[in-house]
Amino acid sequence: MELGDLAQFLRSAFQAFNVDEDEALTATELYEVIVNLGIELSPEDCQGVIASMDADGDGAVSLDDFKLIINSLL
Repeated sequence: MELGDLAQFLRSAFQAFNVDEDEALTATELYEVIVNLGIELSPEDCQGVIASMDADGDGAVSLDDFKLIINSLL
């Protein structure tokens, strides 16, 4: 996968969870998507997931935070 393709893939993956399209993924948005996928996860668990991914401490996961997490996994 080329770098441009990877960047587009990451943006698309991020946008799938970013329900209100405000460039910040919140625990509420994560919870909505998770519930719609039929996965049992509490709102508190979703808050914990967001907190663990929130690199800049603003209470949400930005696209930049998301990219940092993905890059650390590669």
